Amino acid sequence: MLLRRRIGLVVLVALLNVGPALAAQPPVYFPEPFDWQRRPPAQVGMDAALLDEALRYAATVDNPAPRDQAQALAQSFGAKEPYFGGLLGATRPRPAINGMIVRRGHVVAEW
Repeated sequence: MLLRRRIGLVVLVALLNVGPALAAQPPVYFPEPFDWQRRPPAQVGMDAALLDEALRYAATVDNPAPRDQAQALAQSFGAKEPYFGGLLGATRPRPAINGMIVRRGHVVAEW
C-alpha cells in the first residue's frame, strides 16, 4: 500500500511539472504554401555579418559548365559515353546562380 502511494505521488508531481512546461512553449510556426514569412538574420539567431559573407561567397562560385545545357551535356556525358544520335529531348539555358536560406521555417536570405 505504501508503495502505491509513493508511485502515485511521483506520478502526480511529474504531471504537475510537465503541464506548465508544455504550456510555456511558443506555438510551432509552419509556413503555408507560397506564403513563407521573412525574418532578419538576428531575429532567427544568425550572425548578419557571417550571412553577408556567405552570400558574397555564393555569388562568386557559379557552375563553370556552359549555360547552354545541350552544349554542357555534349561536353560532359557526350564526350565520355556513346551519344546515341544526340539529345532525346529539349533543353533550356541554365539560369544564373540562385539560392535561399531558411532558418526555423523563415526565409532569411535569397539570391
